[in-house]
Amino acid sequence: MFDDLERLFTHREHLAVREMPIDVLAGQRVLEIGSGAGAHSALFNHRGAEMVSLDLTPDRVVTTARKLDQLDPPSLAVQGDARQLPFPDGWFDIVYSNGVLHHSPDIERSVAEVHRVLKPGGLAVVMLYARHSFLYRGVLFPVRGVLQGKAWRSRQWLGEATEWMSSKRQTVSNPWTMVFSGREAHRLFHEFARVRLRKNAFTFDQIPLVGKLVGRVVGRWTGSNPAGTLLYGAPWRNETRLELWAGRYVGWGLNIAATKGP
Repeated sequence: MFDDLERLFTHREHLAVREMPIDVLAGQRVLEIGSGAGAHSALFNHRGAEMVSLDLTPDRVVTTARKLDQLDPPSLAVQGDARQLPFPDGWFDIVYSNGVLHHSPDIERSVAEVHRVLKPGGLAVVMLYARHSFLYRGVLFPVRGVLQGKAWRSRQWLGEATEWMSSKRQTVSNPWTMVFSGREAHRLFHEFARVRLRKNAFTFDQIPLVGKLVGRVVGRWTGSNPAGTLLYGAPWRNETRLELWAGRYVGWGLNIAATKGP
């Protein structure tokens, strides 16, 4: 399971294996904010990290706890809010959050909390949605936001639009969803001594009307990774080299590695 998961992350140029120092996690105290189904925390635990997994929703905490309890050593899953982390100052070596903090109603406070609980020299590994991406600039804002008028009718329009991207029918939307430019990300992480940014995550499926069909056709020869079931509920189609290349420039994921000063 973990080998497939690492192969999936490596192929996708995912922050879980790029910005995250996965080869030297043994003995590191790591906090994941927004653990979801728990697959990321389980992988880091498998790599030797002392994991604490935090999520806002009780059912997600239970799901993560069930995964972590089967591992050796077992790790801790707790319920909590990123705006008020229930941990002392300087407690963690690494704080990891994949696609979660952009849903915080007060992301400035959440990032300040990340900075607070990190040890001096500690690392924050965070993915936020990218403003200057094909999906936002080319699809979500002009089509869903403007042409369909959703941006004028609801403050939650972006949360509803991003849930639409799922292959499964969604009944609950994220009440707060934001996108960030590189400059905005640097400003958000201004307390940190060093901030590095990188983009990824473009797929043909993001193209309106024909994208999902193209993705299915391409998938016949790129194949898929079964570990996608742990993360997305279904095997994940391996992206083509063209998609990976485009993701570095117009990808939906803005990956941030921010180091706290001494």
